Amino acid sequence: LEQAGVEASYRVAHAADAADGVLGAAEDIGAELIIVGARALGEGPGAHPGAVAGEVLERASCAVLVVK
Repeated sequence: LEQAGVEASYRVAHAADAADGVLGAAEDIGAELIIVGARALGEGPGAHPGAVAGEVLERASCAVLVVK
């Protein structure tokens, strides 16, 4: 990305709720785009496919790219 002149950064978010962590990190850095996976890797409550991505998509104040 840097070679193409695109500024990119990432954060590892630690929060009890994954969507809250992603959205908080995005807000902290002033993200213009959030890229999130559509597949849950955990097996806890609410860990069905797309749960976090759907919530991020619904609540984000910037663009969201969901990848499979």
